[in-house]
Amino acid sequence: MIPLLFPLLMHAPDTPLPELLAMGDGSEITSVAQWSARREELRALFEEHVYGHAPDAPRLEARTLRRGMALDGKASFDEIELSFAVLGEDAHSIHLLLVLPASSTGPVPVFLGLNKCGNHTALAEAVVRQLPWREKTCAREDFDDPGDRASTWCVDLLIARGYGLATFCCEDLDTDRHEPGDGIQTHYPEHDWATIRAWAWGFSRAIDHLVTDARVDAERIAVIGHSRRGKTALLAAAFDERIGMVVPHQSGTGGCALWRDNDQETLERITRVFPHWFIPRCRSYAGKEADLPVDQHQLVAMIAPRPVLETVGAQDTWANFDSSLRCLTAASAAWELSGQVGCAGRIGPEDTMPTPAQGRVAQLLLDKPHVLDADYWRRILDFADVQLGR
Repeated sequence: MIPLLFPLLMHAPDTPLPELLAMGDGSEITSVAQWSARREELRALFEEHVYGHAPDAPRLEARTLRRGMALDGKASFDEIELSFAVLGEDAHSIHLLLVLPASSTGPVPVFLGLNKCGNHTALAEAVVRQLPWREKTCAREDFDDPGDRASTWCVDLLIARGYGLATFCCEDLDTDRHEPGDGIQTHYPEHDWATIRAWAWGFSRAIDHLVTDARVDAERIAVIGHSRRGKTALLAAAFDERIGMVVPHQSGTGGCALWRDNDQETLERITRVFPHWFIPRCRSYAGKEADLPVDQHQLVAMIAPRPVLETVGAQDTWANFDSSLRCLTAASAAWELSGQVGCAGRIGPEDTMPTPAQGRVAQLLLDKPHVLDADYWRRILDFADVQLGR
């Protein structure tokens, strides 16, 4: 592993980070019991200043639409509609694809992730669902060539390693564009939740179902996401303690990278170009990041004591992996409260993954651009094997 302090010497941030182990009234936190109260306080701050407030879980109705075999009989798959009857017939629903090893004899750990253009892009056997809003944000080949994102999801690799994959399209809940009125939020006008919060809420609704499936190991559900969906996976893990592990992949600003001293994508830029991702109040801190009551090290800390693997690419400087390593390091104190080791540092392609005794948090750096592929997945699964006790 690369020594932890090395990348921090490359840039000396000027702005102190908001206090992690102190309550809003300034009282010091020295125990896990106190941290639980602080965690709820941080959640409220993130909801008020960054992501917005999501509604409680509505009653979920699950309907299996289709079952089949895939990958030459090595995997079984279910296509499941998760609907919210209480919201009315025209409400959004989640179309969840669940792929499991056909040879499994007991509950298996599952990675849950958001896809951009439909479940069929991850698994060719899945139904192609062409929806008007999705066609505006996805390439034509995403519909004409099922399985064209197979190299991103690497379902065959997960199955071979004994893991399952659950995925649904983020646009089942809200489109990735600044056009109010086309997302799940329209059914909850009393809530002020932005797109990333809506997507993270969808993670939790998928988990509501997954934990009822005896084929799924409910204690070993990991969430993963790439780029904006990596920001979403991080938020979901911070807010939903049922998630056993999180992999925010190249999540950048609004993910693992800090708002303060960000010399890549700034708060001003991201909230101007993608105003729907965060609530309007977040944009009010553009150029005044030091006034923002929270920063992302506190969001990461909310995941403790569960494992976190941030995966980054050396060619993807926009995601600001030095800032995110500072973030992971600053969050470590939350793990240390319970006697665990927090950030184990930066891991290279050949390094041994840290055991829980060596650290529950790590950053994996590969010489890659802004992409998720088999090279990342192999190392992610190595980390999961060690940290989830496979």
